[in-house]
Amino acid sequence: MTTAARQEHAPRVTFDTLHDTLRERVPELAVDLDVWTRRMMRWHFHPDTGSPFWVGRRDRLGFDPLTDVDGFAALELFGLFDKGELRAASALDLRPRGYRDRPFRVFETGGTTGAPCRIVNVTRLAYDVEVYRTVLEARGVAGGDILAMTPSGPHAYGHFVEGLADSWRVPCTPSTSTRAG
Repeated sequence: MTTAARQEHAPRVTFDTLHDTLRERVPELAVDLDVWTRRMMRWHFHPDTGSPFWVGRRDRLGFDPLTDVDGFAALELFGLFDKGELRAASALDLRPRGYRDRPFRVFETGGTTGAPCRIVNVTRLAYDVEVYRTVLEARGVAGGDILAMTPSGPHAYGHFVEGLADSWRVPCTPSTSTRAG
């Protein structure tokens, strides 16, 4: 399929419709930031859903994230974070227990501020791809051939670009494919 044909099938997103389109594609963006922050505190620090990494730190924080973090601004209670703890943590200790039965991937950061940190992904990559894709479409970039020179292996960015390219694939149907012969 040609780039022009792919763009013909792409949804129409403009800067005027960007906000509404993002909220449609990623409904979590419509949730009030303070409400979302409280929801995330309950998720990440509850023994049934939180990761062993965060649940194990709850008693050592000097505050209770379930009651004291009442909105986005209160995240400052966490202060600076020692990345060494993330680097030393087991990937399984970073996966939320609420996702224990779901597939997950382990990526690494680029390591620009020291040794790479692990990122355990269950849902985040899909959200990042959708947000970035929607913004690119609003700028007039919608699919087509993609050439990316990115880190491979455990680095998250290469997987992100691969997910972005996959999100623009148009299913091959008789009207969009040609037959050799």
